[in-house]
Amino acid sequence: MRKRSEIIQNLTAAKVAHTKWVRKAKHLVESLPVKEDMIPIDSTDCKFGQWFYSEGIRFKIDDSFSSILGKIEKEHTELHNLYLKIYKIYFVDTKRKGF
Repeated sequence: MRKRSEIIQNLTAAKVAHTKWVRKAKHLVESLPVKEDMIPIDSTDCKFGQWFYSEGIRFKIDDSFSSILGKIEKEHTELHNLYLKIYKIYFVDTKRKGF
């Protein structure tokens, strides 16, 4: 298993990336310019999801972490599902309607 400091460093980097992801989603909702490819839709494509499903998921074997990781996974997936709805409104529906 990796050193604790390396795990914390990777988790921190994933958290920072996800915070930026949330900020970009907020920009979209606030009608600020956002490129269509700037925000990962799938929960496994963002930096946090990549960390969670590679390094983070290893902690699920420990019963004390399993429940917590399940909750984190659920919330993270729900966040991306909510963003998918926003994405469809701004990028899919508007393309279909045209001007």
